Amino acid sequence: MIRGTTPTLHVKILGLRTEDVLSWYITIAQDDYLLTFENDRITVDDDVLVVPITEEETLQFRDGMASIQIRAVTKSGQRIASDIKSGNIDGLLWDEVI
Repeated sequence: MIRGTTPTLHVKILGLRTEDVLSWYITIAQDDYLLTFENDRITVDDDVLVVPITEEETLQFRDGMASIQIRAVTKSGQRIASDIKSGNIDGLLWDEVI
């Protein structure tokens, strides 16, 4: 992800039927900044979670590594979480909303 852009996050779900899930939570964390998306921001397309991210949200990150984790509540009430994955957030020369 590049700061100051409007990416769309696509997360493929493996080992779980998305229709068995009542609610989804996707958190991207970097240092003390946590950006969490809930059902109202997440679209489920078969086995892929789709989340648009705003320019203002990406500008809150700094250059460097960030972590992401998916959590969910199944229709049976089970709370589950993915492994934490890491990815790089790239910089921006002009640090303003356009």
